[in-house]
Amino acid sequence: PPCVTLTPSPATVTLSSASPAAATLTWGPATTAFPLSFPATQCSISASDGTFLTPASVSGSGSVSTGTLTTLGTYSVQLMCSAAAGNSITSFTQATVKVIALASIDVTPAAPQVAAGGTTQLTATGTYTDGSTKDLTPTATWVSGAPSVAAVTGGLVSCNAYASASGSATISATGATATGTTTGSTTVTCLAPVLKSITIQPSQLTLPAGGTGQLAATGNFSSGPTQPLTNSIQWSSSVPSVATVSAGGLVTCNANLSSNGSATVTATSGSISASIGVTCQAQQLKYIKVTPENYCEIPDGGKRQLKAIGYFTSGVTKDITATANWHSSATSVATVSTGLVMCQQSHSYKDGKATISASVGGVNGSTNIVCDGLDRW
Repeated sequence: PPCVTLTPSPATVTLSSASPAAATLTWGPATTAFPLSFPATQCSISASDGTFLTPASVSGSGSVSTGTLTTLGTYSVQLMCSAAAGNSITSFTQATVKVIALASIDVTPAAPQVAAGGTTQLTATGTYTDGSTKDLTPTATWVSGAPSVAAVTGGLVSCNAYASASGSATISATGATATGTTTGSTTVTCLAPVLKSITIQPSQLTLPAGGTGQLAATGNFSSGPTQPLTNSIQWSSSVPSVATVSAGGLVTCNANLSSNGSATVTATSGSISASIGVTCQAQQLKYIKVTPENYCEIPDGGKRQLKAIGYFTSGVTKDITATANWHSSATSVATVSTGLVMCQQSHSYKDGKATISASVGGVNGSTNIVCDGLDRW
């Protein structure tokens, strides 16, 4: 008998509401080791159930479309050929066409967590009516339920690098079924940017005693732009007696500093911190005035408290009696300690005079005192 082959293409047809589905049936002489004595010249082709192919007489080779397939299942196609009209020697062959449709979609991984600015690749796997599966990632329609949190293209999810807090988005993949569509989804959590370091400006601060300076703290995160942290961070000073710092980063140097001092100011958020050095400069003393001024009279053996007032370049005045160095020009007439003058006994008006001075560093101030003697006249 004439040897022939019958081949469907494709052998499995996927039924979809999005586009018609059909297969092509191709037949012709079989490839044999020897020439055929009776090549097929006339054939008839038909479907076993008659639902998708009209029986027809055809030549010994050719192809035909099944037409649009609309019913799920597996169908047989028969081809019967003879060498010539009226030849009772025939050959028979058949092939099957499977019609399937998408039943469901599964999106994996389930509930992934992604750093801000990071990405993750999702996979859409379709399960069909015959139980087979197929990767639909490139062809599925992907949608993000919260594009401001996470965007998706071809299953690749990108979390917003500029987010200030964690957020979640439902990512779905949709494909066409026989009569409509089916969707699978997963929830992606985009984590908030992680603080990596803190920058303080200015990087160093020098202030006069009593002066103030504003610091600004900026957070550097794992993704996205820097963010101001000045009012939300914890501030501290290593030496509050020299400089204090407010909750808003305002540094204040102690107005009563008698000498220069320094402190470290630190900004802290969780386990991340940064520090700068602060130098507080004591006010520069311009001159000293000792009161009462000039020829204060004190009885022999008597006492008198003097006062030293410091005048600073900033215009501030300060009582420096307790901290100044005191000196008497004539200790045989009067001595002085912390501004307290004590006259010695029995001096005349002429020889009962002394100059009392107060000094701080290289700045001096003085007044004259007279210790009254009993023989003054």
